Amino acid sequence: MLLSVTPPNMPNGISYSWDVPINNNGRILDGLASSGMQSSIQMTLTNRSNLSDSIQYTIIPHLDNCIGQSFTTNITVNPLPKVTAVGPGYICKNVTDSITINFSGKAPYSFTYNDNGKLGQRNNITANPYTLVLPPAGTGVTDRRIQIYQISDANCNNYNDTLFVYQEVKGLPSGKILSLHGTYICNGIQDTLHVITADSVGYQWKLNGNNIPSATGDSLFTNLPGLYQAVLTDGFGCSDTTTNSIRLIASRAPIIKFKQDIQCINSTIKFTNQTDSLLSGPLSWKWDFGNGLIDSQYHANTSYQVSGSYHVIVTATQQNCSAFPPTILDSVIQITAPIEAVDSLNVKAYKNQNTTISARYIPNYKYEWRTITGTTAGLKNTNTYETIFNYAESVRYAIKLTSPQGCVTTDSMWVRVFNVDVIDIFVPKTFTPNNDGKNDKIFPYLTPGIKIFNYFKIYNRFGNVLFLTKDYSQGWDGRLNGVPQPMGIYFWEVNYVDANNIQQLKYGQFLLSR
Repeated sequence: MLLSVTPPNMPNGISYSWDVPINNNGRILDGLASSGMQSSIQMTLTNRSNLSDSIQYTIIPHLDNCIGQSFTTNITVNPLPKVTAVGPGYICKNVTDSITINFSGKAPYSFTYNDNGKLGQRNNITANPYTLVLPPAGTGVTDRRIQIYQISDANCNNYNDTLFVYQEVKGLPSGKILSLHGTYICNGIQDTLHVITADSVGYQWKLNGNNIPSATGDSLFTNLPGLYQAVLTDGFGCSDTTTNSIRLIASRAPIIKFKQDIQCINSTIKFTNQTDSLLSGPLSWKWDFGNGLIDSQYHANTSYQVSGSYHVIVTATQQNCSAFPPTILDSVIQITAPIEAVDSLNVKAYKNQNTTISARYIPNYKYEWRTITGTTAGLKNTNTYETIFNYAESVRYAIKLTSPQGCVTTDSMWVRVFNVDVIDIFVPKTFTPNNDGKNDKIFPYLTPGIKIFNYFKIYNRFGNVLFLTKDYSQGWDGRLNGVPQPMGIYFWEVNYVDANNIQQLKYGQFLLSR
């Protein structure tokens, strides 16, 4: 080191003579001999050991040829801090690395390092030796080069020395497990698991994450269910788990379950398979619906044309366990027919006033009201048998009734809208009793102002009475004693009492058309 020494706090005009030892026992070098009369001295000092060392100077002051009392001063020279490092000559890929570093000098220490281009720094280190922990080498790295430099201790900085550590990065062994008998253990028969690998390795088999004692070969014979893995270790001690794991399942007979969506004739019935096949393995299926039809799909469907009880027999056969007998479920389902539809229910209502209207009530049925054009015009609720009607025009509704078995029947209803001040009765000019579900009966339509309905009579052109009812909602279906009447003109007569308690008799004619 280059040293400049100047005595402190001395008056001006004083000069000094310096007595500087040479060599200082072979450690402090390049010192100068007595330098004569000068106020300061510069010299280069080098410490050749790893220990601190001191040099003593004797200084004599001079003023006007007078010599003062001599005094001494000590200069301590510390060595530069250095490091040594010990690390493995190779490391395994994807494994945390560590290097042991030894310091010379006085704590605390610090240094900078370069790990394959990634810079880092450690400061205020008090441990000696110190363990430098490095992350796993990056993907594709085969050699690791670590530089340690800019070393400092409590006294000095060493920016000249650089320490290098070189390591080889070893790849990890790789392998895959194969099951020679599938993933299901049938009838307790042992399965064979085998590791396929190109590396020279040792093996350790694991079951559900735990080591299997003595299972250290490339193959494993087992009849225990669970998750199997194998840890491979090569000659360098690098280890990795196989790229896959195998779960073995102890096969059991399935418990067959299914459900059907509806139970109605002339409809496609969907059978949904709800069998859990996790513990049984792959299954093949046979559905026998009792109607002469079979199916082999997991889910199935069929239809019935006649109502009644049917045996549905479902057979499941385990594909991987031929020793197991097929599992059979024999169920009885009841197939029903929809009820007959009621056509042309008639209701009267005043214009833009709330009127309660009702479909026929059948317990446990679901209801859906729509106009014949598919809208919900005039209705407050559309999913109850009874609802509130409020509209300015007459409307014909289709009322969909769905049974608990899924059978659908559609009734129809005419809601005739009248003004409040109108008291009258109407009969259509024509009707078509052809059983198409539309206009198959002829009714009298009464305004709300009619107080008492006495009868509705129909007769032919010969004056013969063909139909008579005291219930205005019971229309004529165009038959007499079950015999369809011919097309032509027919006559009607209605007797009623109006809101003024006056009995009225009205006549008219209509056309029966087919």
